[in-house]
Amino acid sequence: MKAICHIHTKYSFDGMMSPSKIVEYAKRRVINILLICDHDSFEGARQALDYAYSKKIDIYIPFSAEIKTEYGDIIVVLNDFDENLNISELKKFETLIHVVKNKGGVIILPHPYCQHRDIERIAMKVDCIEVFNSRCSEQQNQKALNLCMQLNKVPIYGADAHLFSELDNVIVSYSNFDRNFPFLSSSVLLAGRQTQNYKIRISSLIKAVRKRNFYEIVNLTLSMIKWLLIEEIFANRRKNIGRK
Repeated sequence: MKAICHIHTKYSFDGMMSPSKIVEYAKRRVINILLICDHDSFEGARQALDYAYSKKIDIYIPFSAEIKTEYGDIIVVLNDFDENLNISELKKFETLIHVVKNKGGVIILPHPYCQHRDIERIAMKVDCIEVFNSRCSEQQNQKALNLCMQLNKVPIYGADAHLFSELDNVIVSYSNFDRNFPFLSSSVLLAGRQTQNYKIRISSLIKAVRKRNFYEIVNLTLSMIKWLLIEEIFANRRKNIGRK
């Protein structure tokens, strides 16, 4: 079974993808599992599952979200949606651990060496650690892998996709995937590519626009223009070299 893990939809403040279009993409690519985890929201996962069900598309989509706790982001994976689940309560790490464990859910520590604190302490309490994230540096991913091996946790490979062009950055194969205990079985990384910097800037710009951070909007726009100009200069140089 092929999976794409760690996907953000338009229900994340820095995402744009429609849940239904992600499901259609997965259908075309014969992807069997989608881990959609929007920032502080289960809505993207819920809508994707509803759409798949309405179109009779056989794909596993758990109820999941990436919750911002006092220690950093934590991904929550549940098999059953609970409309009474209080996101604000889950923002307290110890409460999140207690609630999710009681519901038989799975807890994932994403990109541990990016915007987290007390990393080893919280890593001990999760089920899985994201050892490859397309938006992290090689050094950050290597440290995450070392931590995962040290604590004997289950490794997860995440696309951290915010744009459609990022969805195929990371594809994973599960030979014995158990829906009762999702993502706890062993997996094989089929594709693992890092996201290009300009795509990260695009999602950062989306975030700045939605939060109306005009200072950040100007800085990111200027940064992207500068990057495009540099790329154009190097492209012209490569063309000139090729002609000689």
